[in-house]
Amino acid sequence: MARRPFNPARLSERVTIQTATTSVDNQGGRSASWGTLATVWADVRALSSRESIAAKAAASKVGYEVTVRYRSDVTPKMRVSWTPSWASGAGATYLEIHGIRPDRASQTLALDCGAAA
Repeated sequence: MARRPFNPARLSERVTIQTATTSVDNQGGRSASWGTLATVWADVRALSSRESIAAKAAASKVGYEVTVRYRSDVTPKMRVSWTPSWASGAGATYLEIHGIRPDRASQTLALDCGAAA
């Protein structure tokens, strides 16, 4: 399959890359929360079932490909918060990052994501 050249204009959605943080209260209990690593421009694309199978992922888990400019600090332990710009009144969608595919030629990262439980 021929690869289409990267067009920076495709990065038209704002997403927030979040990282899990754990805090300890004064009685020794722990609570988990999500903190912001960065808010960046992205191309968010729903994958077809054929593309999900080609990515060798469970079709129920991988549903989106989120493309962002290259960053070295993104890991699969993070998640992406995305509010679609085209859906008025829509709330944030949280996407778990299942895999990361860097592309040196276009200096981007493709994040294979699925809806968070």
